[in-house]
Amino acid sequence: MRRPALAPTLGPRGGPAGRRWARTRREDDGAADTPIAIDVDDDVARARVTVPDGYRPRRREGVLDIDMGDGFILFDDASSLVHHLNPSATLIWQLCDGTGSVADLARDIAAEYELDEPTIRGQVADVIAEFDALELVEDARNLFTERDR
Repeated sequence: MRRPALAPTLGPRGGPAGRRWARTRREDDGAADTPIAIDVDDDVARARVTVPDGYRPRRREGVLDIDMGDGFILFDDASSLVHHLNPSATLIWQLCDGTGSVADLARDIAAEYELDEPTIRGQVADVIAEFDALELVEDARNLFTERDR
């Protein structure tokens, strides 16, 4: 069964709605994707989605990245979705090789650019949480655990 694709919806002022998504699903008869609107309570919409500091992000197989000069374009073969990353998200994407935790990545970025590490840690965790929600990355810790069984 194919997982529904996630696409951001627009808020009341035409900008992105915080954590509101429209899902699409492929009909069993092979027809085009059918949009399904999901309205989320505003309190839930403002909830921060994040990952723990120990999460070790690794890019999933089947995600193609293309350098466009102003960021990367990602194509996820599994979902057939295309994503455009800004330069900051591109930097984080390039570091997602499964060897460093969120805390390690944040520490490296903060040191390289002389930025406040706690602030950067929250921002890195937020971006990686988005990657995870879109199934672009996975926690490398889980991969080693599953292989050892």
